[in-house]
Amino acid sequence: MKMLNKEKFRKIKVLLTDVDGIMTDGGIYYLDNGLRARKFSMYDGVFYMLQKKGIKCGFCSGERDKCIIERGKKLKVDFLLLGCKDKMAEVSKFLEKRGLSFENLAYIGDDINDIDLMKKAGLAFSVANAMPVAKKKANYVTKKRGGEGAVREIIELFLKYLK
Repeated sequence: MKMLNKEKFRKIKVLLTDVDGIMTDGGIYYLDNGLRARKFSMYDGVFYMLQKKGIKCGFCSGERDKCIIERGKKLKVDFLLLGCKDKMAEVSKFLEKRGLSFENLAYIGDDINDIDLMKKAGLAFSVANAMPVAKKKANYVTKKRGGEGAVREIIELFLKYLK
């Protein structure tokens, strides 16, 4: 893991998180009617704590399922970057459009498709049950597993470093 310091936290303007494996435990339920469902942790629903500090928050996922959109709306996240097949390209455009650089981005990822973003982000986070390759790129790996309060742990870390 790389080092954490207050300066890196102070430069962050946007927190983006992958969804499956971060906001959820990585499992997908297939229902008899053909729909897919995910379980989200209520503990992770505290993006407002960062938003009150001026940090915009959002989801960045290769998926576009309705339950992800509904969870994002419920939590009032600022951005829903969904259906991202090339997360690096999508987030690069996203940041450029807002006049931000990668040092202004904190990203939470757990798998191979998150690695490029984790390498470039000002701060990179991963979860306890992430793939080893993602953990190696993280500045911080949570004690909690994805879908079990890991995002909350990261948000509380931000609040500690932004004091």
